[in-house]
Amino acid sequence: MRPVDPLPPGAVVLVLELVVKPEHREEFLDALWEDANGALDTEAGCLRFDVTVDSENPNRFMLYEVYRDAEARAIHRAAPYLKRVGAGLAEWLVEPAKMVVASPVTPPA
Repeated sequence: MRPVDPLPPGAVVLVLELVVKPEHREEFLDALWEDANGALDTEAGCLRFDVTVDSENPNRFMLYEVYRDAEARAIHRAAPYLKRVGAGLAEWLVEPAKMVVASPVTPPA
């Protein structure tokens, strides 16, 4: 399935992997959905915020976030709903989160 709209040339794409301690799964998800919904509902520059879970490990989450540009990502990083996630990660995660920051590749004409 092709996306309806291609990513803008200056878009910032984040791919994160987070492995959560089982006893913190619900608390983590509550904070994560608060962050995702806050971004999608209030940030014009947040183009996507997908939350997925490993089909074999219910405590391993992958996030796919797309921001219009670096300024939109900076706005998200300063958002109040992100603070709860940021404050809890050290306690909730089995290991540090893994993050890849990427840029779109323009297809040939």
